[in-house]
Amino acid sequence: MRFGLIPLVMLTAALRGHCRADDDAVSALFELERLGARVDRTAGGEVVAVDLSKGVGVNVGLQHVAALTTVRRLTLPPRVDDNGLRLLTNLSRLEELDLRPY
Repeated sequence: MRFGLIPLVMLTAALRGHCRADDDAVSALFELERLGARVDRTAGGEVVAVDLSKGVGVNVGLQHVAALTTVRRLTLPPRVDDNGLRLLTNLSRLEELDLRPY
């Protein structure tokens, strides 16, 4: 089977983009765990919940959560402002957002 150059270039670009997204998610998970966040995953490894309630400071960890687009439940850190909430706009699967202060 013969492939043209353009489809090959498109496939390579798509794979690079996918790898970057995976790298961003791995980096985000590392940082969240370093911050003491609790992260719940499915059996397949998909991140479905993040608990930042133990965070110290304003908007702690939210920039890292933004890279995890599969999150369905999120418990925010004790102090969040409008800028922190804006970071969460790409979480299209988010079903539950816990805003309670601790």
